[in-house]
Amino acid sequence: MVTLWRIQLFGGLVARQGEECVSRFRTQKTAALLAYLALRRGRAVPRETLLEVLWPEIDPPAARNSLSVALSSLRAQLEAPSVGPGASPLGQVLVADRTGVRLSAEAVETDVAAFEALLARADAESLTAALKLCVGELLPGFYDDWVVTERERLVVRAEDARERLARLPRPQTFATVATAADPPSVPTKPTVGSVPLPLTRFFGRVEERTAIRALLGASGPAALVTLTGPGGAGKTRLAIEAAADATEARADGGVWFVSLAEVATAGSLVEVVRNTLGLPRDPRTEPLDQVADHLSDRCAVLIFDNIEHLLGRGPLDPDGAAASVRRLRQRLPKTAILVTSRQALGLDGEEELPLGMLAVPPETGLPPARLL
Repeated sequence: MVTLWRIQLFGGLVARQGEECVSRFRTQKTAALLAYLALRRGRAVPRETLLEVLWPEIDPPAARNSLSVALSSLRAQLEAPSVGPGASPLGQVLVADRTGVRLSAEAVETDVAAFEALLARADAESLTAALKLCVGELLPGFYDDWVVTERERLVVRAEDARERLARLPRPQTFATVATAADPPSVPTKPTVGSVPLPLTRFFGRVEERTAIRALLGASGPAALVTLTGPGGAGKTRLAIEAAADATEARADGGVWFVSLAEVATAGSLVEVVRNTLGLPRDPRTEPLDQVADHLSDRCAVLIFDNIEHLLGRGPLDPDGAAASVRRLRQRLPKTAILVTSRQALGLDGEEELPLGMLAVPPETGLPPARLL
């Protein structure tokens, strides 16, 4: 029996199969392709539609090549090496031919499909379970028209479900689930759900991890900690471990992982934070005000991963990421901030923890198998 891939679309795009978790993709367009197909699970989407929706800005030959590259990348992440475009549909996640592409309904399930199916049952237990799936807004960090349209549609469906749930007579066992009827795009109690799941064992960094734990849990003004070091030093991996350490101490505010690797401009940093928190887009309210209203009284942790390309000319650059971090600190006095970067931000009160490469074991004369 083939183990299903479970694709999460609410609160961030993540694909899980057993203990395997995929949350990073070759490009933002590759992630968008998976999300677009996931929302239409089991239905073939014409290739021309995919080109028009995802690559409208480039000429058709280049768009077709980009689609092929994205499909190959997704196959490499989601399918076994023995499964390919010419293989039997059994075991295929992506089923493609000359005219269309689809995600196999036999190999994939999604939280949105489960949400819709539960709403169709209309009983109190199903409506409650459906609302529990809404751990944040649909596909935060994606701003294409098709995402916004689907996001707004699902918000309306969730609001309707809340109203139906409120009108239904419920036994006492449902009284404890009252928070599930809150807006799905505004979690009532943040969790560590936005933190990537580690797929490997963690080695070393005992001193650094202890230092981070002490800084993030210290009394007084919330800390700003920046892990600096060259690419490949393990900054992101250490930040994920630090998130796990901070979860209990910051339970009322949550620990939120904000990936900036594919964010193009520093001006959108606070907007990305808002989306990571699952707050709805409100044209009448600035993203900073939304974030501040949501977290101002909570002891949360924001983790900004890979911020260096957004720093601009330094801490005095009003359009750089450091200025956005400074504004967040001013508005969120109880929220600690952990940053990974190749250079420090240069802000007042910043604690920099430089990371070198991990040491290798000393020569022992033992064979490789024994060392492993």
